[in-house]
Amino acid sequence: MEQVYWTALSALCALITVVVNYGPKLRQQFGRPECTIAAFDYVGLSHHLGNLQLLLALDIQNIGPKPAPIKHIRCTITGAGYSREMLSYHTGESGAARLFREIWLKPDEHWGDTVQCFRLWNENDERDANAIQAQIRRDRDSAMQRGVAYEVRAEPGTIERALAFFNDQFTIKPGDFTLRLELVAVNSTILGIEEWDFSISSYQMQQLRDLANGYQFGQYGGDTVATWVRLTPKRR
Repeated sequence: MEQVYWTALSALCALITVVVNYGPKLRQQFGRPECTIAAFDYVGLSHHLGNLQLLLALDIQNIGPKPAPIKHIRCTITGAGYSREMLSYHTGESGAARLFREIWLKPDEHWGDTVQCFRLWNENDERDANAIQAQIRRDRDSAMQRGVAYEVRAEPGTIERALAFFNDQFTIKPGDFTLRLELVAVNSTILGIEEWDFSISSYQMQQLRDLANGYQFGQYGGDTVATWVRLTPKRR
């Protein structure tokens, strides 16, 4: 019995030695990529002809033992009877918004940037939005050619059409919401998930709706943050 005890103890000591000496190497060899997502305390809200847009300042860190190949960020908003999945864009060094590019993070490496999220219109909505913006440009060009001395506006019929399109697209209401971000790898696995709670008041919703007043002047709202809302990390 004593011999069995010492044999077991020797085996346990050997196992501990292996874990201490080779654990990090084994983790690096067989572990999986894992990332954390940190966000600035506030998110900017806007819309382009009623298409809700979010402006986020993010910092992503690879805390796993292997390189993390991130293909895109999946952004979802739910709450107050509203649910919307969005595409992710980022400003990049040029300052121009473009689809989130694939990035590779080495272990312990960070990536930080301003990320913009909004829904991709279907073919019909894209066609109608382009037609409305083109007509507003024609109306304003025509007014300038006539030598209008006051603010150059689109025609009332064009403005009415733009506002109708906005009201059809902008369906979010005041209330409490959850923002969920998922880091999607090249192989479609999820490398990291984070969630925050936020609220939109009636006053903030009106600030968003007021952006539509600029349509008559060729201002569609996408480049202007109407309001900022505070993010609270969701309790798990």
